[in-house]
Amino acid sequence: MARDLEGWLATNHLYAGTAEALLVASQAAPVFVITTKQQHFAQALLRNAGVTLPDDRVYGLGMYKDKLEVLLDLLGRPEYAGHVVHFVEDRYPTLEAVHEPLKGRPVQCHLATWGYNTEEVRQLAATHGHVALLGLEAFCAMLRSAA
Repeated sequence: MARDLEGWLATNHLYAGTAEALLVASQAAPVFVITTKQQHFAQALLRNAGVTLPDDRVYGLGMYKDKLEVLLDLLGRPEYAGHVVHFVEDRYPTLEAVHEPLKGRPVQCHLATWGYNTEEVRQLAATHGHVALLGLEAFCAMLRSAA
């Protein structure tokens, strides 16, 4: 990635429909990206898809200890009091790790069924009431409904 950003961007894209949905949502509500990619790569990927988010809305690798730290920080900000956070993640272990510490807080956890997980993992997640399965079309619809 670092040596050939243009080549990397040519082979890495946002999933179909997500760029448009992110654009709509970011005009109406705060949208944050928490990723295991470095921030500048995540921003390059977003910009390449036509999505511009301020740097303080994109949390990249090395900027935080774990995703729970970012979620707790966002939940503690007065400007987001009373808002529900939708945490969409494609790794079930990450959703499990944040469940207990976020219990009772206004967070809805979603397992992205189009991401890096298997049918077996999706079935496991479906048995736990604290994680909702979220398909790509439903994700895009959820983002667009923020407007």
